[in-house]
Amino acid sequence: MKKIFILSMCACAFLQADCNIKLQKLQNELEYAKQYSNTNRINGLNKAIADVKARCNKNPNYEQELNKAKKSLENKKESEVLQVESKLKELDAKKDSMSKSEYKAKKEELKAYKKQIKNEYKIKKEELKNQYK
Repeated sequence: MKKIFILSMCACAFLQADCNIKLQKLQNELEYAKQYSNTNRINGLNKAIADVKARCNKNPNYEQELNKAKKSLENKKESEVLQVESKLKELDAKKDSMSKSEYKAKKEELKAYKKQIKNEYKIKKEELKNQYK
């Protein structure tokens, strides 16, 4: 029973570590801003500190969840981009058996799709940030 209690306390402390680290970094930045009388920065940092405290009280491991979700999203994006790049290589291999206009059109289509994927994931990443706020 004591072991379980001690392990749960350690786990809670570990989860709180992300919040404490983030708060400490923001506090350090706030000290620098106060030192140089940067009022806009001071106001922004005070707001950021309040946000972090609120998030940590609501969900102590939000930082870990956010990082995990970002990594998952990044892996999916990379996978899709690699698929498009392999299709581009296949297209280059078939280049001689196609007309120039057909080759050019397909290549531009794949490049546009690749760009679209990157833009979609950029939007999804922003939505993810907002979801964890």
